[in-house]
Amino acid sequence: MRIFALLAVIACLFFAGAFCAYGQDEKAASEEVFSTWEGLEADKLASIWLIKRFIAPEAEIRFYPKGESRMDGVAFDTPYAKFRRYHNMSTFVSLALHYKVDDPAVAHLGRIIDDIEVNVWERKKFAESIPMRDATVKMIREGENTQAVVETAMEYYDSFYQGLVSKQQP
Repeated sequence: MRIFALLAVIACLFFAGAFCAYGQDEKAASEEVFSTWEGLEADKLASIWLIKRFIAPEAEIRFYPKGESRMDGVAFDTPYAKFRRYHNMSTFVSLALHYKVDDPAVAHLGRIIDDIEVNVWERKKFAESIPMRDATVKMIREGENTQAVVETAMEYYDSFYQGLVSKQQP
């Protein structure tokens, strides 16, 4: 056990803290920075909305060139990130589950995002899936830059979420 501890200290010194931060609480790190690759689609935009509205409202979202392996903060929606699209789950849902976002409207939105991003070849399960996919494509095409698209998407998902919440109220 002592040897492992000594090796860990040496590794921390050698790699300038890269391994030291590994065990830190991700919630604390998430309050500062979430990072992803450039390129937008429904899952990434919905995930940004989820982060800013439910996980870490003050977080900065950073975009890196596609393929970049060293990113600050909590990586999401990249092939090797903990929070990514899996064969049966979107990035949005992986984030919501990890951060224990317990909201029925968010859960329904997650099912729609899964339907768009994971259920690619099958018939869509939800009536909202195709209109949301099409709205996302339009936002991306018409957006002047990444920040403009993100801002438009935030408004879109705010409105969509409010619609889901209002449907749940008696």
